[in-house]
Amino acid sequence: MSEKNDKDGNKKSEITHTPDGSKEEVFFDKDGNKKSEITHTPDGSKEEVLYYEDGNPKSITTYNPDGRITEQEYYKDGFPEYLTTYNSDGLITELVLYAYYENGNQKSQTTYNSENLITERILYEYYENGNPKSSTTYNSEGSPVEQVFYEYYKDGNPKSTTTYNPDGLITERVLYEYHKNGIPKSTTTYDADASPVERILFEYYENGITKSTTIYNPDGSKEEVFFDENGNEKSGITYNPDGSIIGHILYYENGNEKSFTSYYSDGSIKVQKLYYENGNEKSETTYNPDGSPAKLNLFYEHGNKKSELTYTPDGSKEVFFDEYEELRSKTTYNSDGSPVERILYDYDSSIVKWDLYKYYEHGNKKSKTTYNPDGSPMERVLYAYENGHLKSKTTYNTDNLITRQVSYEYSKDGNQKSITTYHSDD
Repeated sequence: MSEKNDKDGNKKSEITHTPDGSKEEVFFDKDGNKKSEITHTPDGSKEEVLYYEDGNPKSITTYNPDGRITEQEYYKDGFPEYLTTYNSDGLITELVLYAYYENGNQKSQTTYNSENLITERILYEYYENGNPKSSTTYNSEGSPVEQVFYEYYKDGNPKSTTTYNPDGLITERVLYEYHKNGIPKSTTTYDADASPVERILFEYYENGITKSTTIYNPDGSKEEVFFDENGNEKSGITYNPDGSIIGHILYYENGNEKSFTSYYSDGSIKVQKLYYENGNEKSETTYNPDGSPAKLNLFYEHGNKKSELTYTPDGSKEVFFDEYEELRSKTTYNSDGSPVERILYDYDSSIVKWDLYKYYEHGNKKSKTTYNPDGSPMERVLYAYENGHLKSKTTYNTDNLITRQVSYEYSKDGNQKSITTYHSDD
């Protein structure tokens, strides 16, 4: 991150470059308050945020690579004022206006097309105490297409939310139940046929903090979420109708996902993902139904991919990247894990060199040949064995002359006794 200061030493702006190629610029006023923020992304889009003096956003403008622009304007109190969409020629294609009552409750949301004709309008009504009473959505002809009504218990807790279609028929209804102390007990959602499509049950610690929520689906599947005594998500489990686990999630104390594991129907692991505390993915391992690994991806903490290892019946292939996700190496392995080919890349992704390996029938390494980017040989190493032990490793140059030789000696019991290295000038 780099900073710029004015003549009095006050911070004027700061610029941050992220590993994914984005550039973030923040500008400050003379009192140190954030004045604006501009983000440039690698795909060519740009987002510009302007702020009021109190820190609330004044406007958010997004410039898309295809020339489209969206502009969201806000009142000083933080409520949206209007949202405008422009095409690549700078002409308005859609305008959304927001209106409010004097108490701050939203009164309406009206959408206009490029010809300034209303395409949709939503009107909101409230009870005397300020609780939402209904919302009605109208189409371009002014006919209602959907109505939502809200009911409450005497204590003010929501009792039901009911959605109607233009014919006045119920399309969805949500009922809320509570314990005697007013804490939510369950939420049940019904479809147009009054059949339950989802039911959520709540459990609590003695201090009143939610301990767990259980969601029952019509197909018999179930989702459980568990919380710690501070109300932070701790873990989550999803079940098939037969009770077998579909997926399992663990969370860090900061609320970010720590791990995710999905399973085959027999309970064996299908995919396992691990995450850094900042929320970025750390690793992803995919398994075959027989439990053998199929693929392993590793990531840097800032989010870019670090390596990719793919397993096949005949062997595996591993690819490494630098922190900017530029290709660095590719290695192909036999089924026993021995390397077959390794390619090294420069910072511009061009090949620096590559190695080819050959093996004897019994599996010992026979040779390693290193090639230049143009395919010409650079170096060759031959391996010799005696009684199953490595006897020598000899390096040849392009003229087939020995440049280096390493000899190995062993004791009668097979333990390595000495290593002697010779060079071409010895």
